[in-house]
Amino acid sequence: MPTVGELSEAFRPITSLAASWDPVGLQFGDRSIEVASLAVCHEVTDALVDRMEAEEPDLLIAYHPLLFRPPSTLVAGSSPSGRAFRLIRAGVALLVVHTGWDVHPGGTADQLAAAAGLTAPSPFGLQSGPDALKVVTFVPPDHEEAVVDALGAAGAGVIGDYTGCAFSSDGTGSFTVPEDGDPFIGTPGERTRVGERRIEMVVPAGRSEAVVRGHERDDLEGIGAGLQPEGRRGGEPGRSRQLVGGATGGHIPA
Repeated sequence: MPTVGELSEAFRPITSLAASWDPVGLQFGDRSIEVASLAVCHEVTDALVDRMEAEEPDLLIAYHPLLFRPPSTLVAGSSPSGRAFRLIRAGVALLVVHTGWDVHPGGTADQLAAAAGLTAPSPFGLQSGPDALKVVTFVPPDHEEAVVDALGAAGAGVIGDYTGCAFSSDGTGSFTVPEDGDPFIGTPGERTRVGERRIEMVVPAGRSEAVVRGHERDDLEGIGAGLQPEGRRGGEPGRSRQLVGGATGGHIPA
């Protein structure tokens, strides 16, 4: 069975598109717990918490966040923090999708467009997403695939529904190995020039440490990974279609 942490990672293509102010993802819970049962809801209400306490699923996936900001106290009750305490006490982890699901392909915006009868709608209105980084590294050409896989497994290279997204280019690297070094390529004490592949992959907010750890390989001594700002990434919450005459709307079947 998948764990809470594994399911949380599986939802990353959705939660990574959320607005920068939106506390999506795993709000609380034990990542190591195996998920034998789960529930979904739109809003974490008192009545919903009553039912969760009775049924005790391992994971609750909600549209709206229960906690928009860190609570000062956790005391059982009807407040958001009180409901959070009750879920934690019942062993129910909470995963939130909110604005990530609004803009994700097939999510809220697409479902509303379909309900309105729009055909082939186009996204618009980029929303500000979480701060993103770009990991850049240089590796021997025959190790490119292994390094891309390792970085991808750690969370890099996710753009929308696509995973393992990477850009690579050829170049020449030069270095001098220290006398006591044990390099993967080159001779201690001599300057070496070798062909290398430059690899670039986007890194979502909060995954930089895991990505750098995923890049560390004992057989590639001295090959480091650098992180560069990539700006903000987010989804496009609107759906429209340009009609004849310049009006903005969509095709509505007769």
